[in-house]
Order: sequence, then structure tokens, then C-alpha cells
Amino acid sequence: MRRSEYVRGSVPWQGQAVALLLRALPLVDYGRFVKRHTIARVLVWMCAARATASAASLRTSVGVSDETFRKAVLASLPEIEELPRVVRASLSPALPRLRKACKKRGFDVAIDVHHQPYYGQRQPGIVRGKARQGTKSFWSVATAAIVHRGERLTLAVVPVTSHRGDEMLANLWPQLKKLRLKIRRLLLDRGFYSAEVVTWLQDRRIWFVMPMVRRGLSPRSGRPGSGTARFFVRGRRGMTTYRWKQRRRRRRWITVNVAIVPAEDRRRRPLVYAFAGRLPNLEYCRRIYKRRFAIETSYRQARQSRAWTTSRDPRWRRLLVVLSFVIRNLWLLNREQRSFRTHNQRLTYALYLDLLIQLIQFELTQTTRGPPNTPIIKLWIY
Repeated sequence: MRRSEYVRGSVPWQGQAVALLLRALPLVDYGRFVKRHTIARVLVWMCAARATASAASLRTSVGVSDETFRKAVLASLPEIEELPRVVRASLSPALPRLRKACKKRGFDVAIDVHHQPYYGQRQPGIVRGKARQGTKSFWSVATAAIVHRGERLTLAVVPVTSHRGDEMLANLWPQLKKLRLKIRRLLLDRGFYSAEVVTWLQDRRIWFVMPMVRRGLSPRSGRPGSGTARFFVRGRRGMTTYRWKQRRRRRRWITVNVAIVPAEDRRRRPLVYAFAGRLPNLEYCRRIYKRRFAIETSYRQARQSRAWTTSRDPRWRRLLVVLSFVIRNLWLLNREQRSFRTHNQRLTYALYLDLLIQLIQFELTQTTRGPPNTPIIKLWIY
């Protein structure tokens, strides 16, 4: 292990996150001492350091008490409906390149739901579900991310208030359309498998791939089987169709294409997918759906930049979740640039967050003490 010290006069993305918040959020000055630039810097610092608002006022040079800073943040909190604008603002530098890249075939977009456990009293916006991590209450969000040829950008984030998959898609789809990106196919989790979701997708002629849920009785001697269980028989493979009647609302008949992909271990049941669109073969179906698991990486990395809070205000909770995905988008857009190198080290997410913490602390110190100088960034390189 060795210690490395180096001087950086200007990092291109040094104020990128702060400028984005100033442009996309309705931040206002609070009194004479808490300016909107300070609020934006501290919000980014909180996410990078995974700290609370009280810790931010104590560990950074804000110059006010934690209660005053908390009131300043509450005075600038945006409504939940305004948060998608922050995600679109983080994507604006990459949109021209993405539109040019997807002009012919389009992107594969994965959609999934992320549940953050909540242990307090029941509040508006809380979703009840299966017990997990010691609770049945969750702050849930649905996200859409590009999973095509190395792209892992989060395109949309919406709060989830029910378990209806068609309502989640109805909230996500307008945000995706505003980006004006050509979407070739949606890759959905098995939790979206329902008649309402399939109907919603078929009415809009959207291609999709999602795992089919096993229901009904398995075939046995003298019994053909019922429901979707007959597709999960060992040794079966191929493409077919499945037709069932919708239980709710219009109660119409629904027909969906089914791909039965044999598992790599032939002793296991096959993988069964419901799909719409063109699939040349079964191996292509397995390979195309395997890309969906990249969205799980986005949740794991966004958790590393999510500030802590015990507040029950849904606006504050949703803002911190959106900021965690926004900071991850900025890292993805900047990690390939050659303008920043540290001893030929890659700009990993942990290193990016460490640099954000040091740069913002330096900026806040210079704002309160005097004119800015060239920052000296100290890192431990292993």
C-alpha cells in the first residue's frame, strides 16, 4: 500500500452534479447564510458519503446548525411529479449519441422494481408486501435502464404505490417516450407476468420478453395437465402459444407467444418465457433475457450513493432515491473520458464518490473561508 498525492487544477465533472441540481430542482436561498449553491453541494455530498442531513451540517463547512439546514432543505423540496426532470437532465449529454446509435434497431430496456425496507409507522406511499429484511413495509420504485451493448444508463425512475404492473408501466412509458429513443424490446421481471400487463403491452404493440409463472397441474399419466404447468415438463422445448381468459375488467381472451428454452442442466425444468416480437431461435431468447440482470447492478451501485434518512416525508425519500441513480448516471458518462487518470487506475464508482466528497468539502471550505485555490486531493491507492 502506498500513498499518492497529486494536484488537479480543474476536473471536468467537478461541478457537473451540482450544476445539474441547480438547473433541475427548484432550490431557493434560505435566509442570508444558506444559499442555493450550498444546498446543491451538500445534497451531492450526502449521497456520495451516504450521510444524513444532520451529519452533513456537522462534517461540512455549511456554517449553520443542523436544524437550520434541515429547514433550508425542506423549503426547497420539489414535488414528486417534478423528479423525472432530474433524471432526464442527467441523460442530456448522452441523448444525441444514444439517438444516433439506436436509429436502426433500437435499445433493449429492462424494467424492474426495487424495494427499500421501512420500519416506521405506516405512511402514504408505503407498499405492503411479502416479509423481507424484517418488515412488510417498503418504499418502492420502478426503474427502466438500457441493457444494450454495454449501456447501463437509468432512463426513468417512478414511485410505486401498488402492485399493479400495468400501472407501473403506464407511469414509466411516458418518461421513456420523452427521451425520443427507439426502444426495441422491454425485458420484464416475472413479477410483471399478469393478464393486465400483457394486455397493456399488446394494445400498444410493444415487444417484450418476460418469464412465465408456473400455474396449474403438471401432466401425469392419463392427465394432460392444466394452465402453464404443462410447459415446464423436463425435456420439452420449442415455441408455441398460450391462451387464457382475463379475470378482471373486460374478461377477454388473451393469447401470448411462449418460448420453452431447455436448461443447461437437462435434469432441470426448462426456462419458459412469454414474448412478443421476433425471436430467431431459443438460444437467442435465453441470451437476450440474460441481459436483464444488468439492472440488478444498477440497484447495487445506486445503494452505494443513497443518503440515509429517518424522515417520513415521501418527497424527501423519493428525492434521495432519484439522486442516487442520477449520480450513477453521471459516473457512467464520465468514466470513459481520458481527461481524468490516476496512475492509470480506472474511475471506479467508489473512487468517483471519494473524489466527489473531497472536492465538495474543499469547495465549501473555500466558500466560507476565502478565495478558491488549487485543491490537493489525497487518495490511498492499493
